[in-house]
Amino acid sequence: MTMSDVLRPEAAGIVKRLHDMDTNIVLLTEDNQKTADHFAGQVGILQMRADLLPEEKVGSINELQNAGRNVCRTGDGVNDAPALKTALPRP
Repeated sequence: MTMSDVLRPEAAGIVKRLHDMDTNIVLLTEDNQKTADHFAGQVGILQMRADLLPEEKVGSINELQNAGRNVCRTGDGVNDAPALKTALPRP
């Protein structure tokens, strides 16, 4: 038996709309590089960081925020909770 993540049908359209709004999208994932390349390619994401531990996702978000970027983060699991919390607007 093989298990795999499945993209939501509207994912590619959402990514396109974000690109049209001049939004920089970065996929942060614990998946391996081959899997990240596959899913990013299906929806048009050009930048990704793969093989990340939860604390490495937090580090990536901190890096973007420290560079003056506004960050919006979505996630689908418990491993994403620290990164989701980090992406909250800073006071």
